[in-house]
Amino acid sequence: MQKMMTIKEVAEITCVPLQTWRGWLCKGIAPVQPVKLNGNLRWRRKEIEALVEGEEIKRGPGRPNKEETMKKKRQEAV
Repeated sequence: MQKMMTIKEVAEITCVPLQTWRGWLCKGIAPVQPVKLNGNLRWRRKEIEALVEGEEIKRGPGRPNKEETMKKKRQEAV
């Protein structure tokens, strides 16, 4: 089973303030997208460690972020 991290743990390991992570999530621009487990947001430890080490995050397709959704809606409206 994969090790999962809370937003507080992510903020500590990345040295990025908790409020910054929350802001990124609201805007849909977080560098690593969380997974929802039992209604709680959790991050995969290996993805956060890769982010800290400067590696490219490789992840399969998932739910589009807010920016992608809005772009698609604008294209459909035209």
